[in-house]
Amino acid sequence: MRLYDRGALVSGKIADVIVLKPDPYKTMPLTDIYYTIVYSLCGNDVDTVFVNGKPLMIRRKILTMDEERIIKNVLLVVEKLYGAS
Repeated sequence: MRLYDRGALVSGKIADVIVLKPDPYKTMPLTDIYYTIVYSLCGNDVDTVFVNGKPLMIRRKILTMDEERIIKNVLLVVEKLYGAS
């Protein structure tokens, strides 16, 4: 059995799903979908993520964390680290 033959998306089963939306030019020519995913795509191409059937990110919006607050806190830490010198 090949790796991509395992499991199924069916009602009642827990699933982890990632929806990719790459720039079409990154996937040309598309001769082998698995090769393209591994060697041509990156995190920026991830559009939607479900883990254990629960949405974590939809249309590139993170649902489980306050992304704006995290970015503000990181900027404050960077300012303290580099602004003090």
